[in-house]
Amino acid sequence: PSLAHPCIFCGVGYDVSEGMGAATNYLGRFTFCKALIHAAVCLLIYNRKVADRNLLNLIIGLVILFVTITIPVELSGRWITLLWAGEAALLFWISRKGKTSFYEYMAYPVMIFAFFSLLDDWSSYTSTPEVYTQLSPVLNMEFLSSIIASGFFGFLVYTDYRTDYPTALKRSGLIFDLIVLLIPVLFILSLYNTFRLEIWNYWMSSYVESESVNVTYPGEIIRNDNLLKFRDMWMLNYSALFLVLLSLVNSKWLKIVRLRWFSFGLNLFLLMFFLTIGLYELSELRVAYLNPELNGFEPGISHILIRYISILFFGLLLFATGVYVLKDDVKRDLKIPFELTLVVSICWVLSSELLHWLDFADSASSYKLGLSIFWGVYSLALIVLGIWKKKKYLRVTAIVLFGATLIKLF
Repeated sequence: PSLAHPCIFCGVGYDVSEGMGAATNYLGRFTFCKALIHAAVCLLIYNRKVADRNLLNLIIGLVILFVTITIPVELSGRWITLLWAGEAALLFWISRKGKTSFYEYMAYPVMIFAFFSLLDDWSSYTSTPEVYTQLSPVLNMEFLSSIIASGFFGFLVYTDYRTDYPTALKRSGLIFDLIVLLIPVLFILSLYNTFRLEIWNYWMSSYVESESVNVTYPGEIIRNDNLLKFRDMWMLNYSALFLVLLSLVNSKWLKIVRLRWFSFGLNLFLLMFFLTIGLYELSELRVAYLNPELNGFEPGISHILIRYISILFFGLLLFATGVYVLKDDVKRDLKIPFELTLVVSICWVLSSELLHWLDFADSASSYKLGLSIFWGVYSLALIVLGIWKKKKYLRVTAIVLFGATLIKLF
């Protein structure tokens, strides 16, 4: 009943104001006044010590609830995100400082509200292509609000991993495991997407501004589609760099086991994405460079340089993944799959590089003789390495590749 009465009163007040026209402008103030009334009651009970701790916590919870409701009612857009994120950080800090589980339980739903509000902010300024041209790179309110919200989530991570601020929650069970993952995941996702959207917006702005009239068919409006491929490649490059930094920071300082496996899986997924979609996009940029008439826009040397920049980023990603796998506390069973992944990745990239230069040489036998000879030499090198290092799986991989080469020849 203590919880139902104020909620029913608030609901009735909202319903009455809906039918009073101008009264809807005061809904936020009405809710905030409810929070002030409960805060006054809470202060009175605390000073006179006339109630137990549970009742006091209930009234404090109502104060927090009505303040949280007031924010979206009275404000809009990014301000909701910032205030909710700040409120979550404050509640979490108070809970850890005072070793009180009640405030920590209150902080978690507010964190989730803040994150979903951040998602809504991001979707609102990437809804139409024309919006991109109105945003200055980095120096725009959307980026600044996102980085501040990410800073609040970062403060939560910092507070969570301070040894002098231990949690008062029960340290076991599924709920605790999910809570432990929640804070770093929200921080990683918010930080990653903040910069990702800036890269996305920059290239989309360039794409929109490249609009021109088709010389071949006057009256037709065209845009430089190669800029979309540059966008995709820089998104991949940024993702690789982000995961490299995440892997190295966690490996050297944080040492969070759950985060290790999470980022390890993401590293492998992004690597496969680069070997398939990424290398294909790079080949499309090469074709555009060699055949400028296909797109109607003059290509530049950046169409070729982006290839080696991307390979460098994904070489760093392989290195960071290797740092995880070669740690002493990692199961030996994972080292074999990683070495096989490394062998396949090197073969894949070198094959792509061979086709790249044969295409520049205008060779007609790129896929016939070029790849077959390279795969044969690579298989032989793997067999030698497998015998030298006494690794059976490398020899088996070499035999499979050589067999594929023979089938390809036939």
